[in-house]
Amino acid sequence: MRIRNQFLHYFCLIGALLGASLALSACHKNSQPPAVLERSMRVPPEVIAEWKAKLSIDNIQLVQQGWQLQITIPVDNLFMIGTSELTPPASRILGEIAACLRKYLPNTDSPYPVYVVGHSDITHTRKSGLAMSKEHAQIVSSFLWHHGIPVGRMKVTGVGSVEPIADSSTRGMAKNRRIVIYVH
Repeated sequence: MRIRNQFLHYFCLIGALLGASLALSACHKNSQPPAVLERSMRVPPEVIAEWKAKLSIDNIQLVQQGWQLQITIPVDNLFMIGTSELTPPASRILGEIAACLRKYLPNTDSPYPVYVVGHSDITHTRKSGLAMSKEHAQIVSSFLWHHGIPVGRMKVTGVGSVEPIADSSTRGMAKNRRIVIYVH
């Protein structure tokens, strides 16, 4: 009986540790894009320099993290305010990004080298902000797909307003409404 109790005790302990490990793993995976988690070193510096020269337009920010490139585009540059309708400059902006990606993707072995993340501000409820950020990210990925980026090489998500980069002033909210494209 004593051996059976010890066995049950160890079995429960192992189960609890595995459950906690899986829960932490799931939380960690959702907190940042995969490229950041993997510390990917895929986009060569010369490619990033070329992209910075081509994409340094329309308040687009390009940040290099290792060999990963983070392209941040204000939503106001892409969509009519409060809608999911693309603005006239959106075709040019996203077309430049698609051209850069088409040139780069054949040279990468990453299964998902493009990660599109939509963000919103606090003017929406959590649910509607999440829905709008996902819809914006899906529209951007659809545009990229229509311009030669394989849909199977992209991951798309929306995070709503849970990852602000600025305060909740009018100017800050405009910065929080953004699309971020991670390339690795």
